[in-house]
Amino acid sequence: MTTTTAPGPQPFLAGQRALLVGLAVLAVVSVATALGGLQLVAALAAGALVLAIVRDPRVYLFAYVILIPFDGSGSLANAATLSRFAGLAFALTYLIQRRGSLRVDLMGIFGWAFVAFASLSILWSIDRSTSVPEVLTLVQLFVISLMIADMISEHPDIARPLALVYAGSATAIGLVGIITWLTARSTLIAGRAEAFEGQDPAQFTAILVPAFFVFAWVSLRRPRPIPIIGTAICTVAIIVSGTRSAWIAVAIVLAVVLVPRLSRRGIATFAVAAVVGGLFLLVIPGTSDLIIDRLDTAVSSGGTGRTDIWTIALHVWGNSPIAGVGYGAFPAAITPEAIRAVNLPTADTGFLTPPVGSHSILFGTLIELGVIGVLLLAGFFWTVLRPGQGGGDIAEVARMVVLAMLLQAFFLDVLGRKQVWLFVAIALGLAAAQAAARARGREAELPVLEGPPRRRPVIRGPARPPDLLPGPVHGG
Repeated sequence: MTTTTAPGPQPFLAGQRALLVGLAVLAVVSVATALGGLQLVAALAAGALVLAIVRDPRVYLFAYVILIPFDGSGSLANAATLSRFAGLAFALTYLIQRRGSLRVDLMGIFGWAFVAFASLSILWSIDRSTSVPEVLTLVQLFVISLMIADMISEHPDIARPLALVYAGSATAIGLVGIITWLTARSTLIAGRAEAFEGQDPAQFTAILVPAFFVFAWVSLRRPRPIPIIGTAICTVAIIVSGTRSAWIAVAIVLAVVLVPRLSRRGIATFAVAAVVGGLFLLVIPGTSDLIIDRLDTAVSSGGTGRTDIWTIALHVWGNSPIAGVGYGAFPAAITPEAIRAVNLPTADTGFLTPPVGSHSILFGTLIELGVIGVLLLAGFFWTVLRPGQGGGDIAEVARMVVLAMLLQAFFLDVLGRKQVWLFVAIALGLAAAQAAARARGREAELPVLEGPPRRRPVIRGPARPPDLLPGPVHGG
């Protein structure tokens, strides 16, 4: 008589073991860059204790998403350390409990090539002290995004709460910014809204753009009080932040991508909402003056000195056109000598005081990684944004968010923003889930954003996706 045993989980693959060790090292190094001495020891001990008690990766994932809008928020700058821990804790626990091989192909060959090339650029960087931490941050964001995409590809239902939780957290930040702008405008830089002391208005707006598109899509497809209020808060906050790049990016994506996807009724609703919103903004004291002032400043200052910075950058690029000066080393390349060599026709207005940021993903990447880096980055974003991938309406909204952030990135440095990588993961994960369902000869059952998710039949047999957790959840 022969006996058979039930198959257990697939063996933990050697590549995933290596990735797990690498993540552990990355976690220690990332915390070490923010803390030192006894604080580092205490933080590692506390982190180990939390990981031992709470083993459900979803707990860390939602903590990560909630904390992203608070990242680097002036007086709440420690939130960046907390969100970093939550993201790495999610990646570690998910990788440990992941059954079967990780879908490393989700980020595309261009994504992997860009991160690899950026990492290699440390070898020829003109400022390794800056390049090393910048590369570590890029690798961390890339790996966490990969893990989120992999989870969504196996469990697409989680994409909806992730998008809505982020939108809710970001909208709360937007509401704080509006209240601060209304009650303490004289304390703000140039009268531009920010949520916390020391927070840059452009960073404040970059937090709100994804939330705006999430709530706007829900409001237009199925109008309800909460998403309508969320859309209104995000709209007002983006306007009073005075961030022109966000205004341009949101307007382009609305006109070119979102509105054409609406029904006639949805387009009519959008038109009415736009008129009502415009009239409402005129009623709020100070908004029209802020808008006019920001538009006038764009002309007189050359986009707050951006055109001067980019002119100098093009001159510097000629020294290392192919591979650049090293990832994150843009400020080190814009030296006083380089500024004087260009002989700008306009007087220095203070925007060229070192360290000088690129204020553009195009010029920043061109200087830091050369033509090779620009082509790889363009290929990666094409992988995310190319039409016809499917994935349902949540994936469509995620691609709108990524496109808007990319447009804004032509005037700001946003590649290191966690929210960009979150919505990249949502878009790629849902597209992969639909592709996998089609490969099995099934119609993909994807979550929808504009209403509650539909009940779905339980899939039994070999086509059932692997469980996220091998056993009961402990402490989470």
